[in-house]
Amino acid sequence: MKNVNPTNLMKAGALAAMAAAPLMAATTAFSSTPADHVTAVKAPCEAGYVCIYPGNSADGTPIKFKRYGTYNLRNQRGTHLVVNNQTGGAALRLCRAYNGQQCGPRLGRGAYHVNLTPINSIVLER
Repeated sequence: MKNVNPTNLMKAGALAAMAAAPLMAATTAFSSTPADHVTAVKAPCEAGYVCIYPGNSADGTPIKFKRYGTYNLRNQRGTHLVVNNQTGGAALRLCRAYNGQQCGPRLGRGAYHVNLTPINSIVLER
């Protein structure tokens, strides 16, 4: 086995930790909400829309939202695939109360697996 300098190992470990820090920060941010970000999901959600699929995959017909504003959700239980395909940096917020109250952080463009059981409304915003 090749001799390894302990200083280089510490540097490599520090670099790995620094590289993982943004990912861990994003995971921590999302774990405080009911959303877990998914980066490799391809879902047929048209540009400019937010789509909520009936399950945790892109199967089935989604509920679609296009205009900025607050939308109350009804009878959405369990984990769903939520796709934010809005343009121009628009975001989505998941809210625990109706009428856009008690909202979590802004979720940018992307696909998310979300437990919608505690979510009662969503907000589409610029």
